[in-house]
Amino acid sequence: MRQLLVPRALRPGQRLDLTGSDYHYLSVVLRLRAGDTVPALDAEGSRWDLQLLENDGSKLVALVEAGAKAGALVFPRLTLYQAIPKGSRFDDLVRQLVQFGIDRICPVFTERTVSRPDREGTRVDRWRRVAREAVQQSGANRPVGVEPPQELAEIRPTDGALALVLHAERCPLDLPGDYPLAQSTLHGYLGEVPDDIDLVVGPEGGFTDAELIGLFGKGFRPLWLGPQVLRSESAALFAAAAVRILVLERDHWQPRGEHR
Repeated sequence: MRQLLVPRALRPGQRLDLTGSDYHYLSVVLRLRAGDTVPALDAEGSRWDLQLLENDGSKLVALVEAGAKAGALVFPRLTLYQAIPKGSRFDDLVRQLVQFGIDRICPVFTERTVSRPDREGTRVDRWRRVAREAVQQSGANRPVGVEPPQELAEIRPTDGALALVLHAERCPLDLPGDYPLAQSTLHGYLGEVPDDIDLVVGPEGGFTDAELIGLFGKGFRPLWLGPQVLRSESAALFAAAAVRILVLERDHWQPRGEHR
């Protein structure tokens, strides 16, 4: 475990009781004792050190201390609207998305979605637990939220976000506006790096024409990542990785003086 995720804001000098699964993992699995230090990430994305003071057999008492400061976060917040795949594939996808730097995961129902779990139920609880474990394991810079499933028609772009919908090479001819996919490259979209990027990924059968028209009408823009056929969950990881590497290496691929 790279860090402990604490689901609330912390302050220096605060005493914290670590119980339940946190206590079991730290005390029984990792065999930590009084005097050991645990790095922690709180609900506001701040980093702390937890100095373990005592173990009474049911909880660890820790003192919150200032942690090592991470470098300035220059990477935009990434939200993924993902059509829910069949079976348990979404569990593995959530874990991988955290590792790929996604900050907010929003499962969606589309016209071609087969799996339709309850909006608040055991599967949603499991996804959130998987995300929490992945944040702790990967050392992610921010807590990762998993929202309840919603209909595709309900989603809206984040204010000020670069909002992109992954789609095949051909678009319906009656889409509003001009959407030349050949010019809609990630390099073009990331000429200026926004604070937020929204990605929308459809089901195995893709979006219907009506769904695309609805998304583009709300301000989402098309993104084509090449001619290869990807599974729905593979497309999400492909897009997240592509966005991340272009942002991280932007100073190398953009001519000097042009990046902002």
